Amino acid sequence: MFSVRSPRAVAHTLLAPGQLGLSRAYVSGELDVDDIDDDVSNDFFALFLDDSMTYSCAVFEDPSADDEPLESAQERKLEMVCAKLALRPGERVLDVGCGWGSFPIHAAVRHGVKVVGITLSEPQAALARERADAAGVGDRVEIRVADYREMHGEPFDAIASIGWSSTSAPPSSTATPPMHLSRVLLALERAGFRGEHVEGFAEHYARTLAHWAANLDAGAAAGERLAGAERMRVWRLYLRAARSGFETGFTSIYQVRCRRA
Repeated sequence: MFSVRSPRAVAHTLLAPGQLGLSRAYVSGELDVDDIDDDVSNDFFALFLDDSMTYSCAVFEDPSADDEPLESAQERKLEMVCAKLALRPGERVLDVGCGWGSFPIHAAVRHGVKVVGITLSEPQAALARERADAAGVGDRVEIRVADYREMHGEPFDAIASIGWSSTSAPPSSTATPPMHLSRVLLALERAGFRGEHVEGFAEHYARTLAHWAANLDAGAAAGERLAGAERMRVWRLYLRAARSGFETGFTSIYQVRCRRA
């Protein structure tokens, strides 16, 4: 939930509409926000996500067009990640921030790998386990409620972390967080990884958010029953502000493939 601490918060959003204005108001302390996912059920997310329950950027054949279904674009993204990891049957894969299990299920079904997915949400984990069983890969998909920092001493052939964070404008910008891509790459190198490929998908995330916003609008009555009118307004603002960030270049999203040096 958003809490306005000062009239200047409104001025920030009027002078810089979208995510930039909201971010400036938040960083200045004039706007506060609770965890946007707090008190929102699996059923609420199902109102605007596709059937795979993928809560991350889809990859469209043409992100400037609006005729491709969200479902096929999300399937393309999941398969792209599998291809970049060059998954082979029998390998053991870790998915950090697995959500409702779309990537573990896809990787297990299509590529015959064993996947450990971790999430901080028990409701997410419970539904992900149900979905894995329904897809016939419950024996190859393990979903845990765990922090990635707890994952010590377990061998994995590949690790995926999809949509875990976005990046901000170039380092020369005076804009506020999120983190710059250069810092992400530096952290990976310092951790012993060698970067091999970087690909940006900002326009794809803008299109994804357009789909989500339209889906949520279509399910507005159900959304109000599930989360209340006030929280529905917050989510409708959030999805549009996030889309504005990607469209204006304030926010971006990248896939980074790296290998242990």
